[in-house]
Amino acid sequence: MFAATLKEWYYFKIYPFQETLSIYAASIHERKRAEELLKENEEKLRLLIQNSFDIITIVSQKGIILYESDSIESVLGYKPGERVEKNIFKDTLVHPEDKHLKESMFKNALEAPNTDVRAEFRLLHKDGNYINMEAVCINLLNDFRINGIVANYRDITERKLLEKQKDQFIGIASHELKTPVTSIKGYAQILQQLFIESGDQQSVELIKKMDGQIDRLTNLIKELLDVTQISEGQLKLKKDIFNINELISEVVGEMQK
Repeated sequence: MFAATLKEWYYFKIYPFQETLSIYAASIHERKRAEELLKENEEKLRLLIQNSFDIITIVSQKGIILYESDSIESVLGYKPGERVEKNIFKDTLVHPEDKHLKESMFKNALEAPNTDVRAEFRLLHKDGNYINMEAVCINLLNDFRINGIVANYRDITERKLLEKQKDQFIGIASHELKTPVTSIKGYAQILQQLFIESGDQQSVELIKKMDGQIDRLTNLIKELLDVTQISEGQLKLKKDIFNINELISEVVGEMQK
């Protein structure tokens, strides 16, 4: 019972005693206040999860979906609860080419409790299209309050598209730069030969320095292409002998100019 005068909650119990009544009263204000705060926090958490842009999923050790947040509808088009109790491997939404990534993430999570495990793969939207997702999961099977593996899925389709456009731009720009730089190097070599034949040693030295800078620009263009190849997983390791003394001499010479 709430005592309006005192603005506190009290527990009352009435006992019959002979021809009168015995009333027992105890303050339960702290307990009621704790219950109200708990209810408020639960509602806040529910609203946060419901309006989150990420999908939160809890799966069992065998891969059975125990819980899935309402945000799955806005991200992947499935109704809340539609995929609960389904197996993430037998009834999977993962793209066939990415199944090994999801399986590896789950396996790593099982082997390393309380550790974040990350992966990227494509998930099937209800409309039939695949969405690029970034997943982070943590094994909380040992926590009796969760007793599952918690996974957080975020749509990164737009980010992937921007990365692809960036790589395409770098690739095109690098190829477009290679042709004029190659021509400049050819002209520089012709000039160097003409100066050698005319005995103009000072001009020969200047052309040599220009030729060195052209080589540096060529290497920079090559590195831009390598960045694109790295992102596409096409870069091959090539071992070569490198003279560190020549590099030091070149840098010192540049700094002394």
